[in-house]
Amino acid sequence: MPNKFILCCFLFLYTSKLSIAQVPKQNSPRNTLEEAFKAARTGNFSYLHLLCDPEGKNDGDTQKLCNLQNGTLADKLDYRVQFKLAHSLEEKYIDENGATVTFKFGKKAQLFETMLLVKRDDKWYLISF
Repeated sequence: MPNKFILCCFLFLYTSKLSIAQVPKQNSPRNTLEEAFKAARTGNFSYLHLLCDPEGKNDGDTQKLCNLQNGTLADKLDYRVQFKLAHSLEEKYIDENGATVTFKFGKKAQLFETMLLVKRDDKWYLISF
């Protein structure tokens, strides 16, 4: 009986830590984008939908990224290959509610791109790339 109690406590603590760890950091444009890259490195796509604009004003590319949790295995594998080495380079604020972040991605992080982000209710969201 004591072993079952210890096991239940361990499982509770373990799953509680997992739940907390899945809340993405969106306090800056760079952090929001890095959360998308973290999903590629870990294979955990469960929180990607939280990175999309809650007003739905993002483009099709970012929507595809945010829907990846329910995407095909091929789409998930492709995303992991293209973004596992991705990293942000420069964050520029357009105004208090808009910013861009340039980043590198690709199989060897050899490609450059710029992500547009919007701030809503103190969180940054992916809009377009």
